[in-house]
Amino acid sequence: YTKAIEIDPVSLLYSNRANRYFKLEYYEKSIADFTSAIELDKENPIHYENRADCYIEIEDYTNALKDLDKTIELAPDDAYYYNNRADFYREQGKYDEALIDYATAIEISTDDYSTTRAINNRALIYEEKEEYELAIEEYTKAIEIDPVSLLYSNRADGYFTLEDYEKALKDFTSAIELDKENPKHYVNRADCYIEI
Repeated sequence: YTKAIEIDPVSLLYSNRANRYFKLEYYEKSIADFTSAIELDKENPIHYENRADCYIEIEDYTNALKDLDKTIELAPDDAYYYNNRADFYREQGKYDEALIDYATAIEISTDDYSTTRAINNRALIYEEKEEYELAIEEYTKAIEIDPVSLLYSNRADGYFTLEDYEKALKDFTSAIELDKENPKHYVNRADCYIEI
């Protein structure tokens, strides 16, 4: 990439090299290249989003949030960027801000993945706040949209915590039917059998 950049210094090449630096955990070099990509293509939110990931890795949360904010400024109708900022807030323990962004993502989403991602992650916040009934309601909404093993497993965890082992058993069984190669589902189902 370095030689290609010397010949033709375009944002795509800087971004590609930055991604390689990121994978090698050379975060400062990655930040520098994403910054160069941004200077050449200021309206592309993905460069800001990728640079935010670098800032998160070096625990520069202030600059990470600035870049995540910029992605939304540039793409205010894209649920992907609201989900990303909400995930950042959730990791920082800023649940109220995360819930607002997840709600926006759900409202503007045009695809099932973005919608279920926001609903699932909102449910994770409710679990972290020990509001298990709300979490189960959210997982149920997400399952109605996209019945995948992760969602059944997450809802089963909520039922298990509430000691509703029959419902947990049913959901872990559904998770197994959808993902037979995940040993965690079998272990969790076994725990239900022990409790019953």
